[in-house]
Amino acid sequence: MDEVLQGLGLARRVEEGKVSQVWEEAVGKKIAAHARPTKMQDGKLSVEVDNTTWVQQLTFLKKRIIDEINKQTGKEIVREITFKIGKVGRTLKKKPKEPGMELDRIKLNEQRLRQVEENVKHIRDPETKDVLRRFLTMEAKFIQAKATTGGEPRPFGRGEGRRGRTKV
Repeated sequence: MDEVLQGLGLARRVEEGKVSQVWEEAVGKKIAAHARPTKMQDGKLSVEVDNTTWVQQLTFLKKRIIDEINKQTGKEIVREITFKIGKVGRTLKKKPKEPGMELDRIKLNEQRLRQVEENVKHIRDPETKDVLRRFLTMEAKFIQAKATTGGEPRPFGRGEGRRGRTKV
């Protein structure tokens, strides 16, 4: 069988396909839940991960991951790994919303929107900027909802300014 595959030029492809088969065992269940191999070509493995935190963490573990995959497959199949953000395939359970708080329906005024943009304008990484923008927007909506329902507006997270005022 190996000779037939070799003759057809498919032996290397079959070996590369083994990477997906050994992935979870090579990296462990925790990493496999946040990262998955998507493409393998000429010794270069592409892996999609949940977010930038996992990209950074796995970058530090790159050499160990390569060594473990090659150990599991019994051959030096992987020489290089690249990580990129993508959909890994697991879904997160949404936390129940606080009763009476429909934050998605709340519209912020222009001043609050400008404050959010002012807080994120110096962030270079687009993904980090987007995550922070969404967080600050939801925080502003939360504060606005609390204020309009007669509750004490209080931020969740790190929204306090230097003088104790909310920056959003």
